[in-house]
Amino acid sequence: MDPASDPIRVEAGYDDDTPAEKAKVTVTDAAGNPVAAGVLDERGVWTFPKPGPGSYTVVVEITGHRDAVRLEVPEAAAPVVYSGWRLDKRLGLGLGLGLLLGGTLAVVYLRRLARTCTCAN
Repeated sequence: MDPASDPIRVEAGYDDDTPAEKAKVTVTDAAGNPVAAGVLDERGVWTFPKPGPGSYTVVVEITGHRDAVRLEVPEAAAPVVYSGWRLDKRLGLGLGLGLLLGGTLAVVYLRRLARTCTCAN
């Protein structure tokens, strides 16, 4: 599931952990405009579609009780496409071949150097 489309879950209860069944929920944007509204179910839960990026206020209220919580919805991050496995494999293969070729050339060079060297004992 796409995290950008995940719904927002509102869950509320009383101090004794009893669900706040049938409490009204309102969601407003930073300017106070209504965005969503609903009622908590028997478990004290209500969900609504995630709004666009911004700052929101979620208010839960029922006779004699009220609470407000600030909700920040961040800008959606650009999708991350990772193709590192292929890049790592190519890089590893290139490094491996480079080391193998470099080592072979070094051995060949040293052997030729040893044949042409007239060392005095």
